[in-house]
Amino acid sequence: MKDASLSPADDSARPKGLWQVIRERGRRWTAAILVVGLLLCLLPVLRVWPRDWAVELRLTDPASVTSVSITWTAGSDPTPMRHSVWSFAPGKAPRRVATALHANPGAYRAVVTVERETDEGRVQTEIAKEITFGDDSVTSVIEVQ
Repeated sequence: MKDASLSPADDSARPKGLWQVIRERGRRWTAAILVVGLLLCLLPVLRVWPRDWAVELRLTDPASVTSVSITWTAGSDPTPMRHSVWSFAPGKAPRRVATALHANPGAYRAVVTVERETDEGRVQTEIAKEITFGDDSVTSVIEVQ
């Protein structure tokens, strides 16, 4: 008479082969390997994700400034992507105006227009500066004469 505990259908009594062990353990690690692979694929995309870039406008003679505006364009594209204006009462402009640009890393052109109240009336000056935003988080400074 045969013993039912030693039947060939019972796999637990049989020693496991190398490939069977690899298959069983491989199933456990498949999800982890897929997640790590996905993160490695997304890493270059996350580097160019838009973020806020700090910009500081430094006014050399703030007492005469009544208005400051900045217009941003991307690279060689002439279409403005953002325009900001600050107005001040005569003699009340700060020495520094802080702003931020929410954009991808890359080259941008900032055109700063400063309006001053002088003895000859209102005078506007325009300053253009190329700024490249990269991986650093340093504040870009634009000196305004």
